[in-house]
Amino acid sequence: HKMPKMPIILMDKSYWEPIVFWMKKRALTNGLIAKKDLELIHITSSYEEAAEIIIKYCKSCKKEITPVYKAKEKQHFK
Repeated sequence: HKMPKMPIILMDKSYWEPIVFWMKKRALTNGLIAKKDLELIHITSSYEEAAEIIIKYCKSCKKEITPVYKAKEKQHFK
């Protein structure tokens, strides 16, 4: 309960699918994670699909998303 629920995008299906399979078969079965947590995970090899997931999430947010940090303003030196 420390951060808002947001999609977790894992790029490169061939790399991440075995890990997620393990999470479903072992971690979920043994009660180490909740099914709703797995629903946050999206595995893709497509940058376009990743962008669509992020855009859909942002549009569905009820409140404004604020950045974790604020970039420092550019300082001008004389």
